[in-house]
Amino acid sequence: IPWAKIDVLTYSWQKCLGGEGAHGMLIISPRTVQRLESYKPPWPLPKIFRMTKAGKLDKSIFEGSVINTPSMVCFEDYIDALKWAKSVGSLDGLIARSMRNFGVIKKFVDTHDWMTFLAKDPATISNTSCCLVIKDLSKDQVKTMTALLERNKIAFDIGSYRDAPPGLRIWCGPTVESKDVEILMNWVDYAHTKIKAGEIKKMRIIVTDGLADGAIKALKQAGHEVVKKKLSKEELKAGALKDWDAIIIRSATSVTAEVLRASTGPGSKLRLVARAGVGVDNVD
Repeated sequence: IPWAKIDVLTYSWQKCLGGEGAHGMLIISPRTVQRLESYKPPWPLPKIFRMTKAGKLDKSIFEGSVINTPSMVCFEDYIDALKWAKSVGSLDGLIARSMRNFGVIKKFVDTHDWMTFLAKDPATISNTSCCLVIKDLSKDQVKTMTALLERNKIAFDIGSYRDAPPGLRIWCGPTVESKDVEILMNWVDYAHTKIKAGEIKKMRIIVTDGLADGAIKALKQAGHEVVKKKLSKEELKAGALKDWDAIIIRSATSVTAEVLRASTGPGSKLRLVARAGVGVDNVD
């Protein structure tokens, strides 16, 4: 690091070495100290951002004092992480572990033409935070893929960011094991194959009667769109279910033969009627 050019440097504990989020390190230069002691902001600063006391740098916060009450466990966690880092070869060992993980991703990208790195310039591809583009799936299809991975406890929260193209972001830092990255990519390949073949689809599901919040949450986590909405008998008889892949009912809604005739046939999406609870006497 070219320290002569740096006035303020921060880094997070929770990145390559793991650790508790929302905590990090701050390194400041003599120029920054001078600025802190000479500049008076025209607005009040929250206590957590105050680094001066009586017009001078509060050195105690760099010597063990805290601005407010943090989780003290995070300090022990970081010390433990540093000990582990030393045991695997310190900085060189950490970089080697990360590069092995990145190698798994790169090998997959090189052998699967439907996936590529988000970064176009090879020099800017991160070996820790691997951002990938899936060229032949839509955003909704990728959501279905990530939901499948989460449901099977393979990976969590690896979908691309909202403004990014359809794809994945996979953490390949040194605390990750290469064999786990290999398992993940095998699952990604499996999910992609199933989704492209149409064997796994996002469903639009309407829930017309009561249904447990946990059930709705599980359906959404599986990648489906779930809407709670009452439908009148007249709407049902007029074919209102044509635009839905599935309907979940209890006892208040009756899916009669007349409703089914109106909601099936050419152009209809309906393929499932599910009854929550006991009995199917209200489904013809």
